[in-house]
Amino acid sequence: MAQLNNSTKFSAPGDQASFSVTVPAVAAGAKLVCVTYGGAVVTAAIGGNNFTKRTTSLSSLEVACQDIVATGGETTVDITLNGPSNIDGVIFEFAAGSLGAFIAGSANADALDAQQQGTTNGLTTTGSAVIFSAFTSIDSNTAAARRWWGLEPLGKVVWNGHNNNVGNEKFWGQIGVSDVAAAGTYTPLSARALGGSYQAASWAYADSSGIPTYSNIYPNAIAAENSLPGSASATWVGVTTNANIAGYTDKVSYAPGETVNFKVDSNNVGFTIEINRVGYYGYLNKGAKRKAVVTGSPAAQSAPTIDSYGGTVCSWSTTATWSIPTTETPGVYIANMRRSDNSAFVASLLFVVRSTVPSSKTNKIMMKTSDFTWHAYNLWGGTSEAGVGLSGYTGRNLYRQAPAGNVNTRAFAVSSDRPMSTAASQSQTSFEDSELPLISFLEANGYDIDYYSCVDIDKDPTIPSKYKLAVSSGHDEYWTLNMMNAFLDARDSGTNLAFFSSNTALWHVRFDPSDTERRKMICYKDSHDQVGYDGTTKYDPVAYTGTWRDSRTNVGGVNNPLRLPESALQGQWFIANGPQQRTMVVTDAYKNVPIWRNTSVAALGVGGSQSLFPNSLGYELDYVKRDEATTPKNIALLNDQDITLTGQAANDNGDSYTGNGTFKFGMSLYRAPSGALVFCAGTWRWSWGVSRLRANDADLNGAIDITMQQATLNLFQDLGVAPATLLGTVSNNDATPLVDPAPAKTAEDYGLSISRWGMTI
Repeated sequence: MAQLNNSTKFSAPGDQASFSVTVPAVAAGAKLVCVTYGGAVVTAAIGGNNFTKRTTSLSSLEVACQDIVATGGETTVDITLNGPSNIDGVIFEFAAGSLGAFIAGSANADALDAQQQGTTNGLTTTGSAVIFSAFTSIDSNTAAARRWWGLEPLGKVVWNGHNNNVGNEKFWGQIGVSDVAAAGTYTPLSARALGGSYQAASWAYADSSGIPTYSNIYPNAIAAENSLPGSASATWVGVTTNANIAGYTDKVSYAPGETVNFKVDSNNVGFTIEINRVGYYGYLNKGAKRKAVVTGSPAAQSAPTIDSYGGTVCSWSTTATWSIPTTETPGVYIANMRRSDNSAFVASLLFVVRSTVPSSKTNKIMMKTSDFTWHAYNLWGGTSEAGVGLSGYTGRNLYRQAPAGNVNTRAFAVSSDRPMSTAASQSQTSFEDSELPLISFLEANGYDIDYYSCVDIDKDPTIPSKYKLAVSSGHDEYWTLNMMNAFLDARDSGTNLAFFSSNTALWHVRFDPSDTERRKMICYKDSHDQVGYDGTTKYDPVAYTGTWRDSRTNVGGVNNPLRLPESALQGQWFIANGPQQRTMVVTDAYKNVPIWRNTSVAALGVGGSQSLFPNSLGYELDYVKRDEATTPKNIALLNDQDITLTGQAANDNGDSYTGNGTFKFGMSLYRAPSGALVFCAGTWRWSWGVSRLRANDADLNGAIDITMQQATLNLFQDLGVAPATLLGTVSNNDATPLVDPAPAKTAEDYGLSISRWGMTI
């Protein structure tokens, strides 16, 4: 049995070239395996007897494996370097006879991203084995600690750190151990590749028992997925639309095992599609993992048409497919369509690989994308206006923005059967703006997440009720009745809700019953009482499609038969029309609110305040409307600040956004009669403070907000879900670590049963 008794971590102290490491209570006959990385050649010895060195340095950065059989008892291991340098290491102790013979070593010293290079120097095993992996890299950043970046093969990360202790040398590395149950070839790969010297290596020892060294290597599928190395952000971040290639998929959401049908117009030139799953995978310079590259058939597709609703629709043929493996991890996938004749001709599209719906309530997170809103703002295409086909973004959406000021462009329905230009033309509403960074941060911390689209929730409104926590993020403005009922029913069944969004559920939309895949979203915007694409004012002839909160009984002869303002669901009311670019402020009056524990807010003095990440208060804002009957009474603010609006305030019916006034903004939490807790950020850009991967950009050395990161962890803990792979230090300052948010705080701790801190409304 490959029994790991313990592991002892060490670092080179100061500028010394030799030092000792004490391994306590070593069992007689135990095999000690010393794994190191850094900028010097390492020799390990016990009482003058050198460990057997299994690898040699491949470059100026050595990663090395050495082993020896110990005599037992407290053991001093002497470490000698060929010169003072940064060295980190781990001494593993395996019980006597439990670790078999040394098999092989493999290495990859490529300075470029090994994941993009393909497999080289594979490590081949003939059966069950224990694999040790390590890598090291020169780091150009002098301060940022960048932990948990992925190392493959990997089971358990034992060392993960940033070292800068000698002569201003900057190294970053990781050491891990894995178990493999069958014969195979394994290649050491790392998500760390910022240029300069880079080295990764793995070594294996036989394990005839096949019993894992760690009984629970991965706490959940998301943590397992993100232990893999990712793909360089430069290959997928920032891609939006291109006039020379465009495409869409036949569905928004797929189950593992289904086939994605890509409908691509490449101007009759060859192309490939790079399929990437969004996650963590290395955070700063990764954030996604390439899952497949498929080759498409060249085609010049037919021009789009305008349907009876005034919307742009394509009827394109399938020119590429991807059969999703049955073992594929659910999540959000970004696919880049790239022309073969010019790699700069590239455009992106999105789809969801959805999770399997649990049979009963599970202690997991349900994450919903805001795909209905992406499509509501999509301007791609156009046949009767300037900019035909692939050449511009003049297609009709549910607004009047193309061309500017021309009301004749507003459609009464929008189709998913066309490419999407939202990230390019309405970037604040795109997935990449605010949904992507929240997902990246949550997956970095190993939260157990299941993924669904709006389409999935509309098809099966029971989904949110099957989870401990259901999350909406980003610009989530367009909701069907099924979606509204799904979240209300979930809340009333005890599911906690979190809205990292604003302007949420403002518009009531519908689909025709025959539209089983929800490809054409209908919204006449009855509340606006305005002309549309054909110069006439029309109202939905089938069912009211206006704002959920419209209280008027006669709007052009159309009534709102089911008034359900967004405040009845999330606790807050849309008020500030975009663009809002503001900074959230927390004062000392809120220092004891549990969401701020373990942050600098908790240490504010009398009269003190703290500004959080710039521009994270926007792009539009909600507030707690105290005089609205549907606002929950058992609600608490988590911070507050007065915001004055001039010509940007929405009226009560949501048909005008040009009002004035001063409003008290604040994040909120309320407790429903079921006991469920409902959080609302009142902004859709909270996520800008928790991840450097935001707004379709990856700034490796950009600022983040450690207070907002910690507050997010705290909130999720209090909403019933805990991080499985808590990140270490991820701020711009090594001295500021994230803290385990446990134990969870109760609703009473937030003042939701009695008035506390003067914030219960």
